[in-house]
Amino acid sequence: MYIAKYIVDALYPPSCPLCGRLTEKGSVVCVRCKDKLRVVGDPRCMRCGRPLPAESEDYCPDCQSMRHWFDQGVGVFPYQSAVRRMVMDLKFRGKTVNARLLGRWMAAYVKPELVRWRPDVLVPVPLHPRKLRQRGYNQAELLAARVGADLGQPVDSRLVRRKNSTEAQMGLGRLARQRNLERAFAMVKDRKADGNILLVDDIYTTGSTVDAIARVLKENGAQNVYVLTVCIGSDF
Repeated sequence: MYIAKYIVDALYPPSCPLCGRLTEKGSVVCVRCKDKLRVVGDPRCMRCGRPLPAESEDYCPDCQSMRHWFDQGVGVFPYQSAVRRMVMDLKFRGKTVNARLLGRWMAAYVKPELVRWRPDVLVPVPLHPRKLRQRGYNQAELLAARVGADLGQPVDSRLVRRKNSTEAQMGLGRLARQRNLERAFAMVKDRKADGNILLVDDIYTTGSTVDAIARVLKENGAQNVYVLTVCIGSDF
């Protein structure tokens, strides 16, 4: 096994998942990109986890002006960061291997929150069956599987389904996203939610998607719904 890996690495040297440059032996990302990796730190919104420009407020403008169905959430990296390329490659270009590293980072980042959240199960944001057939995989499910494995938490990909194929959310404002997602999700037949649920997705922008799912879960028995994403937007 190790000989085979050595040969493969020699023929196909590992490249940085952020920029494509060759990495040094034993390194996950190249030196240049390693310096660019910055996780979301304090101050951050106490509801959605969005980075805040100053410590004078506890909540971002979105969370001050609207009610969320989810209870609390965090995103590991700012959306406009080097990690965005990894997410886009995973989501649209078939680089499913990126889910392993992204999931590991997500698991490490969310560990401090688990003491308070105490999730009973991880639930990936579902894709509509048509989009799932087109893409061949659900990136949120791949991320949830890696996070669950690292944290020793069960993953349930058959709890919530996407019943309506909505237009792409990218480029839509908050109100348009909300209208786009109204009643887009439902419980899988004969399933009920229970306890604390941690939703897993790739990107948090306005929160419309996870809000729509959290509403369904809470209306069907969930006690608390939390959110974990790779990237989170900071535009207000």
